[in-house]
Amino acid sequence: MTRDYADAVWYAQKSVVDYNATYTLSDLPAQNADDTIQTINMGAYSVWYQMANKPKFFKAWQAMTQAYELMLNSDYVYRIYAYNALEYFFNDFADVQTYVLPSLTEKQQSIIYDDPKFGMSSVTGLSKWMQCFAGKRVSLTPETSDAAKAI
Repeated sequence: MTRDYADAVWYAQKSVVDYNATYTLSDLPAQNADDTIQTINMGAYSVWYQMANKPKFFKAWQAMTQAYELMLNSDYVYRIYAYNALEYFFNDFADVQTYVLPSLTEKQQSIIYDDPKFGMSSVTGLSKWMQCFAGKRVSLTPETSDAAKAI
């Protein structure tokens, strides 16, 4: 059996070579020379098998890269900042009143500090404040936030 490739065309955008393959089988009787023979696309089968039977180290590598991307492209860093800031400073309401929110009334300070979604008394709320301080845009709906109404 011989195989000849004809009409090869390179598609740079897809990084694919398109071609026609001609197989010549020897020692066949003359009546079978033009028969169509169907074969398995071994390249595609190999890719399918590799994806269906991934080794454990590959799955572990995928999990690590997904976690890495999640940390880089999410608010994970701001949550870490908020966790540490809450632990060392924002856990004391008197300090927040004195050093962070001194120009607001005591009622406004209390509302901003204790707001369930955006309050400075929780890691979730404080991470939103950290994003704002860093210049990152944060979606805020005034209807659902007591802190937004207080300001």
